[in-house]
Amino acid sequence: MFGRAFRRLGQAVKAREKEIAQMFDAELQTDIDKVRLILEISDVLDEFSVKPRRTEKSSAEATRLKDLGNKKFQNKDYIGSLESYNKALLLAPPNEEIYSVCLANRSAVLLHLRDYSRCVRDIDLAIQCGYPKNNLYKLYTRKAKCQQFIQSRIMLEETVEQAREALEKSNLKDASRDVWLKDLDSLAPKSLIEADIETSKAPSLPDCHPVYPALSNTVGLEESAEFGRYVTASEDLTPGQVVMVERPYCSVTLDEFYKTHCCECQINVNCTPVPCRECGDVVYCSVECEKKAWQVSSFISIEFY
Repeated sequence: MFGRAFRRLGQAVKAREKEIAQMFDAELQTDIDKVRLILEISDVLDEFSVKPRRTEKSSAEATRLKDLGNKKFQNKDYIGSLESYNKALLLAPPNEEIYSVCLANRSAVLLHLRDYSRCVRDIDLAIQCGYPKNNLYKLYTRKAKCQQFIQSRIMLEETVEQAREALEKSNLKDASRDVWLKDLDSLAPKSLIEADIETSKAPSLPDCHPVYPALSNTVGLEESAEFGRYVTASEDLTPGQVVMVERPYCSVTLDEFYKTHCCECQINVNCTPVPCRECGDVVYCSVECEKKAWQVSSFISIEFY
């Protein structure tokens, strides 16, 4: 999109090259003044204009998709229900109850799929986003079931206690409450069958170069008249050893990957995207990336996705 717009801008400016050159030579002193002048020329602006477009949040559509996911879940179509809950989350306003409910429902699917780490992440986020207190016992019990496989006995016991407290505050009848308590009593740590959430994030350097922090201290930068600048190894390196890790100066997610890759770090979000807080067009791999993107640029670019 930017490449096409930039070429059109160049063509429009070239068509009025002499006129614009005279304006530049007249009074304009700074680059900002020159850019402002270019953008005030109507035919240039028409060529360079980028029309805002985004998918607005919709509680009604999110609820419809959530209900569709519920039906698929009841029919044990876990992959289909996961897709519906993901679509619902994209459209659910984060300050409304439907958002936390969709997260909670997605966590139920992840439990059945034995994706325990992502299930716990969704549960924590649902609680953080105001999941109805009357049903919190369901989330804490689900979280405890995950912690049997991925976390310590102490953390499991803490969550079981939180589930008990939530049960006491629920509106369940005594008979139903006793069933849930019995289920909690049966929980105990089991053999670890799943590692933590795997991602394709860039590796870290254990020891950075004192002058060039993107380089490992196992290499250095040299310069000569014959070869110019080049990297040398200060010790023997093994095949596949990481010697440089650096974030790009700038990056952008291509249109076709808006709903499959993180808009901040560009990794694949797999089956549990974190939606943008303002639109239904882009996703993130984690709450941390979503917050980071908004601190830097998303509030500017959100209208133009």
